[in-house]
Amino acid sequence: MPGIDLILTGHTHQQLNLEENGVPILQAGANGQALGVGEFTFRKAWGKWRLAGHSTRILQPGADTASDPGVLQSTAVLRAATDQYLNTYATNLTADLDGRWSRMEDTPVMHLLHSVARQASGAQITALSTPGSRIFIAKGPTSVRQFYALYPYDNHLARIRVTGRQLRAYLEHSARFFNLSHQPELFNKAIPSWDFDTLDGCNYVLDLSRPAGTRVANLKVQASW
Repeated sequence: MPGIDLILTGHTHQQLNLEENGVPILQAGANGQALGVGEFTFRKAWGKWRLAGHSTRILQPGADTASDPGVLQSTAVLRAATDQYLNTYATNLTADLDGRWSRMEDTPVMHLLHSVARQASGAQITALSTPGSRIFIAKGPTSVRQFYALYPYDNHLARIRVTGRQLRAYLEHSARFFNLSHQPELFNKAIPSWDFDTLDGCNYVLDLSRPAGTRVANLKVQASW
């Protein structure tokens, strides 16, 4: 599309500094990991400003990067209030919330998330991606901060009506995340991990000896009407 001098992107949490058809694309990762910098030179000719050149780069803070005292001072009250809230006692867990196996088997962490989603939505079946394999909250006293780590994004929860055929197709699409069972790598690296969902409220088996598109076996739903 003509007239675009720079594309600033987001959402994927990746650091990007590249060009497509001469247009720079810049993305500085996520969570303040880096700073994307673009410098553009414009020249005026025949009464109009035109882009004459550009350069882009990503600046990554290092161990020797000093904190800005002005920013620390202006945010001190807010940061203290935030820390106080995040450190508030939440509940006493009777089981570890371990994300390491949450893509391969039933786990307490996924049962908890599905239960909350079902109570909030009133849905018969819930579909959620896992919070990731690095999540681990030990049983015992917990804080609000730990539960924010499970789902740090302001995602919207929606309830829709689907047919049995659509439900099976949804599961088949999700099951592309796995390679065939005889392959050395369990996960298909071409499929982003957040594109794999688990379902709760129905029973099913994924047979990884079958090719993608034919893996859902024994799908059973208990109708509530």
